[in-house]
Amino acid sequence: MQEALDQFRRDTPTTDGELERTRRDSQSLAKRVQDTAGQDHATIRAQASSVGEQARRLAQAIEVLLDDQATEGVHHLKGAYAALQALDNENQRLTNAEDSDVQAHNKASFAHAREAAHKVSEALAEKRGLRN
Repeated sequence: MQEALDQFRRDTPTTDGELERTRRDSQSLAKRVQDTAGQDHATIRAQASSVGEQARRLAQAIEVLLDDQATEGVHHLKGAYAALQALDNENQRLTNAEDSDVQAHNKASFAHAREAAHKVSEALAEKRGLRN
């Protein structure tokens, strides 16, 4: 059964819709992290675990796209995956950070989220033939 699923993934090219949904989700994640900037530390910490969970789910979705051998923009998706892992790690550090470091960790989290969204957008553009 697993072999058939793996073969199907290799033989079925990723659709623009799958990449578009992943791009929309990554942009939503970046917006969510950005919206916490300037809030009190307790609110930022409270958001960090759910943002990390959302980043992990999005990384899993990208991993499925990476399994598709026909996906254009694989190097962009690998970059997005790495950025999401970095975001998750940053949010784990944020939950235990000293109050003086919370804003810096949140800023770093936003940078990772923004990078992931950018990389997924690049992968979509490449798939559509707008970039090489």
